[in-house]
Amino acid sequence: YLPVGTTLNPSFYAMHRDPRNFAPHPEAFWPERWLVAAGLEPFPSSTYEGGPKELGFVHNANAFVPFSYGPANCVGKGLGMQEMRTVLSVLLQKMHLHPAEGWDPKEYEARMQEWLIITKPPLPVVVEMRPGSH
Repeated sequence: YLPVGTTLNPSFYAMHRDPRNFAPHPEAFWPERWLVAAGLEPFPSSTYEGGPKELGFVHNANAFVPFSYGPANCVGKGLGMQEMRTVLSVLLQKMHLHPAEGWDPKEYEARMQEWLIITKPPLPVVVEMRPGSH
């Protein structure tokens, strides 16, 4: 149980790589998973064979929270998502993306770091009526 007044900050990095939310291959760069989740077939050159037919496909869009969550989430989320769809659509139609030669995904993952440390002292605020605002 969490004490009253406790703020919980989930690790979105961990949520985005949890096989209960995204499977198969939760830690892999597999953008076609969004096509599969939408009921579309993945690209013919898909990195992973099987796509939607592969057993264990899980796509929990509610676990994808790149803009935070709750009442204080990003006000520009809708616009940001639409811009990302537009840019990615054009980019994937016109460009071929692949890792640079010598890039090591295991080293990349091992060197990744995530921190969230917040210490907040009390914030005393005095609220008073302005003169003439009655």
